[in-house]
Amino acid sequence: MSLKDTFRQLAKCVLIRYSEWNGVKIQIDYKPSWFLVLRRIYNYDLAHLKIRTIAPEGIPLPITKTGTTTMIAYRTEVDEAGGPEAYVLEQIAIREQSAEYKAEQEAARQGDLFAFALED
Repeated sequence: MSLKDTFRQLAKCVLIRYSEWNGVKIQIDYKPSWFLVLRRIYNYDLAHLKIRTIAPEGIPLPITKTGTTTMIAYRTEVDEAGGPEAYVLEQIAIREQSAEYKAEQEAARQGDLFAFALED
């Protein structure tokens, strides 16, 4: 098998993982070697993660308002976190602690009496 064939196989490799956060089931499509040119030239991998909520479908997470998002990270970061599931949960926890997310949650909980005035 040539080096070119090896790279093609790596590019097609997608691992599907599942996790759960606060009762929401999450599907993670993980491509450990997403941008193969970097591996060939610089000897490191960028990983691509596609995250979406599957039960209940489309429910927002701290890292996405639509229930679907993608992330690109160094593969070493994903490995150091303990794999794609642990990495995504770590990113959710980080975002969950941010002041911006807490403000969004508070606004959503309280509602906005004057939101209609901002609409055009």
